[in-house]
Amino acid sequence: MKRLFFTILALWLSLSAMGQIRLPSQVGDYMVLQQNTKASLWGWAPKGRTVTVSPSWSGDRYSVKADEDGFWKIAVPTPEGSFEEKTITISEGKNSVEIKHVLIGEVWLGSGQSNMEMPLKGFNNCPVEDSMQEIAESGRYKGKIRYSTIPTTVVYTPLESSGDGWKECIPDNAPEFGAAGYFFAKNLVDVLDVVAGEQGGEFLLIAGLVAVGVLLGLVLDVLDVFFREGLQGGKGIFAGAGLVILADQNFV
Repeated sequence: MKRLFFTILALWLSLSAMGQIRLPSQVGDYMVLQQNTKASLWGWAPKGRTVTVSPSWSGDRYSVKADEDGFWKIAVPTPEGSFEEKTITISEGKNSVEIKHVLIGEVWLGSGQSNMEMPLKGFNNCPVEDSMQEIAESGRYKGKIRYSTIPTTVVYTPLESSGDGWKECIPDNAPEFGAAGYFFAKNLVDVLDVVAGEQGGEFLLIAGLVAVGVLLGLVLDVLDVFFREGLQGGKGIFAGAGLVILADQNFV
C-alpha cells in the first residue's frame, strides 16, 4: 500500500511539474531590463498553450504560444529607466509566476577571460588591491549594484539555463563579484548617479542605469543564443566562445 501511495505521489508531482511555467535563471527576481526598447523574455510551458506576460509598468498584456518543445519567447516594450522597482507576471491557465524587484535601465556588455572572471576577493596568490575594504563597504551599494554569474562551462549539447539568479551588493555576496565589473559599476554609480549591475564569469554584462543593474533586451537575446542554439547552430556552448557567438550574431 505504501509503495502504491508513493508511486501515485511521484506521478502526481511529475505531472504537476510538466504543467508549470519554467524560466531560465537569468530571467527572475532582481533582473534589469533595457530601457526604451523591446526586451526579450523566454521560458517553457506546456506545448501549444498560450503564455501571457503582464508587466506592471504598462498594464498591457502580451501573449505567445509555446512551441512543440514547450519553448516560448516574447518581446515586451520597456519604458524609460527609473529607480522604481517593477513586477512582471507570466501566466498560463491557472499557473503563474511573478518576477519581483525588476528595474529598467541601460545595459553595458563586456567580454573576456580571466581578466573579467577574476572575483573581487582575488585568485589564489593573485590578490585585488584593497579588496577587503571594498568588500566591507560594499553594502553602501545595495540596491545600486547587482550581480549574476554565468559559470565557465564546457558542454556538447545546448543548455536551457546556466548559473544562478541575481544577487544584491552586500558583503556576503561581494567577494564573488567580478572585480573589473564591480569597479566599473561603482564608477557608473558615483559619476553618473545611476544604478549599475553586472553579470560575470567568462562573459561579463555590466549595466549602468538610470535605474539599476544589468541584463536584458540585447543581453537576453545573447543568452538565448548561448543557451538555446549553442555555438554554430547547436553544437555546444564552449567557454571563451562568447565573442565568436556575438560576432556571428551581428552584435558587435
